[in-house]
Amino acid sequence: MNQGTIDIKTPEHIRLQYQVAGLGSRSAAFLIDNLIIFVVLVVLSIAIIVVGRPGNWGSFSGFVADWMYAVFFLIVFLLNSGYFAFFEYFWAGQTPGKRVMGLQAVSKNGEPITFLSAIIRNFLRLIDSMPFFYAVGMVFVFIHPRHQRLGDLAAGTIVIHKLKGKKPDKRLVRTLRRRLTGIVPLPIEDLAKKRFSYEDWQLLHIYAMRSGDLSDRERWDYSHRIAWHLLPKAGIEPQPGANQDMMLLALFLALREDWDPLLTQGLF
Repeated sequence: MNQGTIDIKTPEHIRLQYQVAGLGSRSAAFLIDNLIIFVVLVVLSIAIIVVGRPGNWGSFSGFVADWMYAVFFLIVFLLNSGYFAFFEYFWAGQTPGKRVMGLQAVSKNGEPITFLSAIIRNFLRLIDSMPFFYAVGMVFVFIHPRHQRLGDLAAGTIVIHKLKGKKPDKRLVRTLRRRLTGIVPLPIEDLAKKRFSYEDWQLLHIYAMRSGDLSDRERWDYSHRIAWHLLPKAGIEPQPGANQDMMLLALFLALREDWDPLLTQGLF
């Protein structure tokens, strides 16, 4: 089944498109995450065997071994039950596997996933994994038009391709690079950055890339409409009559390290 796309219309009447992750990329991310869990458990098991060998602790060997095994099983439980939810909440919808594959879990309206949705979608992995090898989850991802498994449906989430392989027009890049000269990134706290969704970044990215081709009147109009939507999320109230274009470019600089894959390609 081919990977589909969904459209979301922003309050500024700009239509943004998401590429929904399909079975292949999601399975690859899942395998990477499970490989990480497996490696951690193997290293931990070896450490416990070496440290807890009989004779290392004298008469306390049995007591120490019991405690080490208890800690081991506790870590196993936490990894199996909390690994995915922990990373998806604190890494803005990504686990290490998803980050490698360029995927991100978001709410169905494009907003960042909440702590509750991270818990729900990963708690239901128990059902998605039944009866073996994630059979239920794979069937749902394969047949559902938005490639959602049961956990996604219950939590109201989708998994999208965060990174885009296509490079932007070099002329637009040169224009944007020139416009960014001398602009200082907005100082935004990490907690405030979590308020911005993938949809917000797409909107800001489109504006930054295209604003150099707009007329002064168009740039003024668009920048004010977008600023009143995005700047409050950064804890900044737009000032009527102020140059919102410069503010949006400063916001772009503040957020691009978290969102923009082009940084790793050396385009900016």
